[in-house]
Amino acid sequence: MKNTTENSKPELTGNKGKISQGMLAGLLLTASLTGFMYFIYQWVKLPFVPFDLFDWMTRVLPGRVVTFGIDTMIGIFRFLGFNVANTAKSAEQFIAIVQFITGGAILGGICFGIYNRIKNRLDSLSGIITGIVSGIPFITISLAIGQSPVFPLFQVFWLVFLFILWGICMG
Repeated sequence: MKNTTENSKPELTGNKGKISQGMLAGLLLTASLTGFMYFIYQWVKLPFVPFDLFDWMTRVLPGRVVTFGIDTMIGIFRFLGFNVANTAKSAEQFIAIVQFITGGAILGGICFGIYNRIKNRLDSLSGIITGIVSGIPFITISLAIGQSPVFPLFQVFWLVFLFILWGICMG
């Protein structure tokens, strides 16, 4: 529902407006976070959560699901005339990044929807809590996959810092 007055722009109201705003904020912030994490991953080999999440999912999903995904990807590459050996790894990395950014957009919508129901806006404290709560599964997965050569405690501090920053920016 949109409210308008003579001298103002239309304003989104209600929970649906807040959820769509949250999804947009989550999408943009997670895309920025992903780019920054990738830069740091390339520079000092700190964890890159999208790749770790994708690797973890391929380990915990049932074999049939993973096989179906791989077979579908290969079929699409062959249909398009791509060399499977040259494009498979890039496609997996692309899927990992899109999956992570999409998850951030969904999480942003959920956060805005929840906070809209309990109070009018996010503040710094609720942003910190949101960052910590949403970051814990990703931090756990990154540590479990263990692809970074950096000392694990430093990895934890780094990722906690990033997710708290993400949560504060969501506010």
